[in-house]
Amino acid sequence: MMKMEKEEALKNEKQSCLVKGNWLAGCLAVCLSVWLIGWLVGWLAGWLAGWLASQAFSKQ
Repeated sequence: MMKMEKEEALKNEKQSCLVKGNWLAGCLAVCLSVWLIGWLVGWLAGWLAGWLASQAFSKQ
């Protein structure tokens, strides 16, 4: 009887570890994708601003 309870407790512990691991991996993936999207948007905005500035200067 005690052996079954111990095995059940171990199984629950493993599951909670997996959930924590998955949560951490999910958080990391979200953080990385948000950072990457932010970086791309920033790069595009900078490129567009530079292009617009060069257009404005070339017209003068």
